[in-house]
Amino acid sequence: MKRSSRSFGFVLARIVLYFLVVACAAQPIMEMAPPTPKVGTVAILDFEERSIGTDREVKGLARTLTDRVTEALIGRPDVSLIDRESLRKILEELSLSSSNLVRPDEQLKLGRLLGAQFLITGGVMVVGGDVRVDGRIIEVETGQVHGTFVQGSLSEWDKLTQDFSHQIAEVLMKEVK
Repeated sequence: MKRSSRSFGFVLARIVLYFLVVACAAQPIMEMAPPTPKVGTVAILDFEERSIGTDREVKGLARTLTDRVTEALIGRPDVSLIDRESLRKILEELSLSSSNLVRPDEQLKLGRLLGAQFLITGGVMVVGGDVRVDGRIIEVETGQVHGTFVQGSLSEWDKLTQDFSHQIAEVLMKEVK
């Protein structure tokens, strides 16, 4: 009887082992998830008009540029934009205006309050018929500044803003990754 119970135990152990192996083999193999892209939180501050003179055609260029840069970054999976309303509310709470944000320490303070990793700011300067657009990306944690610019004729404004917004987006993407 001992022999048959040993045989039975041995057979039972083999059957259980067989089913365990089959069950493990039937489990789907977990695929490695693709790495989650790093997301940079970005606040775009109003660009400044630094033009000499007050020509009508120069008014509103900085606002247009701010909008173009925002458009270039909207919808990118690796960028999270802080909405303009949140930015406005914090400026009101701090009793700051956009003009106070010229000082780097105020920009960094604002970036920290917003939870931004990067601030984008810059300016537009028109002299005669020529225009220059400067942009800066400021890393809030370190204060490090990265920049780009475009320049050309004011008659090429649309192309210049398009080129600039793509350039600033490329510089930002290098920093986010």
